[in-house]
Amino acid sequence: MDHSKYSPASTHRARPDGVTMGGMTGTREAQVLPSAQSPQGSSWLFLLPLSAALVAATVSLGRVSGNASTAGGILEGDLRRALLFGPIYAFAGLLLLRRPTQALNLARTQPALWALIAYAALSAVWSSYPGAVMTFAGHMLGYAFIAMAASIAARGSAGIVAKTLWIPGFSLLIATIVLVWGQPRLAIMEIGDQFRWAGPTFHPNILGVVSLLTTWASIVLITKGGSVWRTLIASGSALLAAVCLLGSNSVTSAILSGALWVFLFPMLLIAHSPTGSRRLMWAVALFGMLMGFLWLTLTAPELLTWDKLMAALGRTKNLTGRLALWEAGWKAFLARPLEGWGFDSLASVTTVQRLGVGQLHNGYIDVLVRGGVVAGMLTLAFLWTTARNLWLVRRTRRADATAFAAALVAVLMHNVTEGSLVRSPHPIWLLACVVAFQVSAMRHAVPNVGDSRAQEVPRRHLSPRIQHP
Repeated sequence: MDHSKYSPASTHRARPDGVTMGGMTGTREAQVLPSAQSPQGSSWLFLLPLSAALVAATVSLGRVSGNASTAGGILEGDLRRALLFGPIYAFAGLLLLRRPTQALNLARTQPALWALIAYAALSAVWSSYPGAVMTFAGHMLGYAFIAMAASIAARGSAGIVAKTLWIPGFSLLIATIVLVWGQPRLAIMEIGDQFRWAGPTFHPNILGVVSLLTTWASIVLITKGGSVWRTLIASGSALLAAVCLLGSNSVTSAILSGALWVFLFPMLLIAHSPTGSRRLMWAVALFGMLMGFLWLTLTAPELLTWDKLMAALGRTKNLTGRLALWEAGWKAFLARPLEGWGFDSLASVTTVQRLGVGQLHNGYIDVLVRGGVVAGMLTLAFLWTTARNLWLVRRTRRADATAFAAALVAVLMHNVTEGSLVRSPHPIWLLACVVAFQVSAMRHAVPNVGDSRAQEVPRRHLSPRIQHP
């Protein structure tokens, strides 16, 4: 077979999706694999750790075993949870060893993330619980491996990422309905004066997160097009996610899911539409948003006031005690503003200031308390790099960039009232890592510089439209 047309000399030709395929800085240029439309060959193996991690990060072993009293929560320093994740992390690491140069090139795009992981591990020096800190750092490193492996397979395709998250998400929602109907004692939690669905997950809010991720994935799959059956199944999963959101009464996830339908859905339709009709679709989308706001103003004006809005959402005007919690967290940060208390699930600060919680229900204050200004700046650099990469690829990969931008905004908004930023093994932080590496793969095209496999790319690993230019 003649490989001349795939030689390194042609690596700066334009890809069909408009992205220039140029090599990153290295000793020599090498062949870059085309953008993924669907996993090729054994590439699905690189996506498997992502699906497995979503299940491991949400499912309560106690509920699955029939003992709701041992359901527990997401604890960063929990050794038992780490043992569950260990094989997933090891498998992702072995997959990266099969593509060492691609993995190295991806790793170079996220210096802030590696610095954040190193700093988190360093906090064991001043934490009262160094073992919990090292366990957390292991989770952070494992999540990075999972995100890198998924990026090697998907190469910035939001459709592939959505499908990978949709399968376990939809399965968990079905399991929730089955448990609520058949074993309500295990699936429903009494919190205060409310009975809230938890399904097989730790907590109703975690079920809300699963519903949120499934909603995002469903919207991406619906707008992407394809067979009628795929569209119907994706629509059904979105409806099931809405039912589980109502049952769990997870307000943050419910609001974000609604925002995805209001903003992401029409924007993806516009992104997938022909260029000539985009202005019209933008006008229709903006008109629909305006009409929705006017309808809300006329039919329920009381919801526009803070107290009434919180009451309608089932929350008090102080956000169910969150304001007092944020004040306590801010005081803890001011006590150690530079280095923080350590990444040990707030165990160190609890022993001194009797905080008594595992999270502060605000991801930004949470990061400052655990890691101080240093961790805050590193987290900001990580998020800024991701946002900047999204901005740079917005024209050449419009639909993918739109989908990942919505996911990033969801991560940022989720942390206003919940603590999921820089929290492994939390599914929202997993999503943040996946988005970061996928966008890096889009921008840099992840060349195989120095990889022997990159010199001759087998025809079976190439997209059909590339095989026959």
